[in-house]
Amino acid sequence: MSEQLESVEEEKFESGEKLSRALTQSAPDNLTEIRFGEIFPYSGFKFSLKTLDTFFDNWRGRKALSMYACDLEYKKVEYAEIIKKYIDEGVIKEFIRGSLKDAIFDYEL
Repeated sequence: MSEQLESVEEEKFESGEKLSRALTQSAPDNLTEIRFGEIFPYSGFKFSLKTLDTFFDNWRGRKALSMYACDLEYKKVEYAEIIKKYIDEGVIKEFIRGSLKDAIFDYEL
């Protein structure tokens, strides 16, 4: 991977960590669904394995989350293991991986 791409990935993981902290500290109690994904190849955020694990651990005691991710990163085995752990523990209601189109247009009015 080129140095520029590595830098972009590091920025995405840093943004994911900041978002994780903001959600666990400031999200309303009735937040039960989060949808995310990348619209452009060099924008957005990603949760590192550590950040995702910490986020779910800090989410304990709240309503279970439904998450919809349109990023292939979350199909990797390492991510799937963390997601399954928190589904089994009731922290996550469901974690769906799909397309960006579905994440934007598949919602209830």
